[in-house]
Amino acid sequence: MNILLFGRGVITTLYGWTFEKAGHNVTFYVRPGRSAEYGSHVHLDIFDMRRGAQRKHVDEDWPIRMVEELPADHSYDLILVSVQEWMFAEVAKLLESRAGHATILIFSNFWRDPEEATRGLPKDQVAWGFPLAGGAFHANVLRGAIFASVNFGTFSASLTRSEVVARKLFRDCGFKIAEKTNFRDWLWIHFATNAGLMSQAIYADSMESVMGSFSQAREAALTLREMLPVLRARGINLRQNFMELTPLRMPPYLFAAGMVAAFSFSKPFQAVVGRGDHKEETSRTVISVLQQAAELGIETPRLRRAANRLGSLGA
Repeated sequence: MNILLFGRGVITTLYGWTFEKAGHNVTFYVRPGRSAEYGSHVHLDIFDMRRGAQRKHVDEDWPIRMVEELPADHSYDLILVSVQEWMFAEVAKLLESRAGHATILIFSNFWRDPEEATRGLPKDQVAWGFPLAGGAFHANVLRGAIFASVNFGTFSASLTRSEVVARKLFRDCGFKIAEKTNFRDWLWIHFATNAGLMSQAIYADSMESVMGSFSQAREAALTLREMLPVLRARGINLRQNFMELTPLRMPPYLFAAGMVAAFSFSKPFQAVVGRGDHKEETSRTVISVLQQAAELGIETPRLRRAANRLGSLGA
């Protein structure tokens, strides 16, 4: 399969490496001038968890191929898009006239309606998923982890050809597929959960500090509880999404104890959370949820205090 990855980000690099190792042709699409800036190799210092108990630590230089143009008559079979929500509109606009015959696999977080965000794309070519991987770049070194499963969802009554193609790609690369019903709700719950956790990272200076401290994780859990009425007001059925909402409902001390234990004993988890520059993502995520809560007439005092602190820090 001929695969194009939008941007040389953490997620595209991690999964692009697995695609190439499975025998696929992988190319990164980057902005003009970025090819020279990024260089011809990425050094990977990652955990590959697809092997279960026989997990593998990867430490290698990976040569990559990049292009700075996407012609309308390209021959890519699949285009993977994993960008921040505020960048998605620009990418979607470009792909409206350059989708070709490719499956467009979207691996992005959304707080707006995801179907509305992709309205201009050919619907039968769009597939929806979400990564279970992460990390951070330090210069040209990527430290992170790839977990054994990948989340997929759909907005169709049955899977389209493109959705089948996307799932087969990941299965062939050794991943398990975790199907998420009502994918819009799942995305919104995930986004709101991130907002709650990130709000505490504003005080703790990093997500690592939140995950590694019982008191910080407990404070994050208290903010997560503010997300429930916001999600309910957006139309999410709390009963139908009981399992996904469990972290938002857990007693704060239990949430904190579980989080700290998982973080302390899992090197891959530590690698995913690893310190990076997430200031813009944190600011936009927290403020997006805060603004939605205000529009719905819902008070979120802890989230508001975190947003105010962002302002005082000049974020």
